[in-house]
Amino acid sequence: KPHLRWDATARVFALALSSLAEQGLRAQVGVGPHGTHGSLATVTLDGVPADKREAIAQEIHAKLDPFTIRHEIRWT
Repeated sequence: KPHLRWDATARVFALALSSLAEQGLRAQVGVGPHGTHGSLATVTLDGVPADKREAIAQEIHAKLDPFTIRHEIRWT
């Protein structure tokens, strides 16, 4: 059952972040187990310039903070 919940959460988070694609960004969402939080969603973005990361992070947090599953952002 956890894998089904993680898969469903990843799909919902990806939908919530779909507006990033309009900005030319591609966000990948992965959800899995976490030792402290139970479950953790990881949003990975590629090629975002350092000077735009703060604004994008704020947008992501605004969209995902209402959900009960914690999330983190990874920049590659």
